[in-house]
Order: sequence, then C-alpha cells, then structure tokens
Amino acid sequence: MPNDSVKKTITVTLVLCLICSIFVSVAAVGLSSVQKENKRLDKVKNILIAGGLYGETTDVPKVYKEKIVPLMVELSTGRILGENEYPKELNVQTFDLKKTAFDPQLGVRIQAEEDIAKIRSKPKYMVVYKVVDGSGN
Repeated sequence: MPNDSVKKTITVTLVLCLICSIFVSVAAVGLSSVQKENKRLDKVKNILIAGGLYGETTDVPKVYKEKIVPLMVELSTGRILGENEYPKELNVQTFDLKKTAFDPQLGVRIQAEEDIAKIRSKPKYMVVYKVVDGSGN
C-alpha cells in the first residue's frame, strides 16, 4: 500500500487518536486525587485570607488546624449547633453547599418571586469558620 493512500492516512490518524485519548484518560484519572487536594487547600487558604491569617510564608494546613474552628449554623435561627444537633448527613469538614441546598431534607426551595438571584434553593444549614487563639477562644 502506498504511503499517501487514504486508507493508510485514516488508519494512522485513528491509531494516533486512540493513543492520545488513552494518555489523556490515564492523566485525568491519575491527577484527580491531586486536584481534590489542591481544591481543598485553596478553600483553606481562602478561609485564612478572610480571617486575616494568611501570609506568603504561612503554613496553611498548620495555621488552619491551630486557629480555625468550623461550626454548623442553622440559618433560620442563626444558632450555632453542636455536633449532635445537626443531621448526620452533614459534616463541617466536607460540607458541600450545592448538594445541601438541593437535598430535599437539608435545603429549602425559594419561591420564584423571592428568588431575585435565581438560585432556586438554599440550605437550612451552613458552615462558618471561627478564628481562635492558641487556647481555643
């Protein structure tokens, strides 16, 4: 078969596409845990920035562990809840705003006339972060 035949060109193209797609798939699967950890660290860094605790040389995980306390708040009352007072499905460390807002048990639908931001649903609970000193106050 000549080198410039249509069949050979299509075969080479398909094989090259298959090899590239395998590389991309392997990279995506292999990097997913790294992406999750980077997302978590970015969230923690933003919490430290909001609390005025972040600097260029800040050890982000250490400062977060020592100076930040996540708390669950019931939005309808503003009351801070103890661990045994909020639903077991919720966790202050892994709280997911979107999942919570759209869960029928954990979220509340917003009436269209009140929903000026078009978010359709809001959570009943929210995690807030308290900055504490070394003694926990």
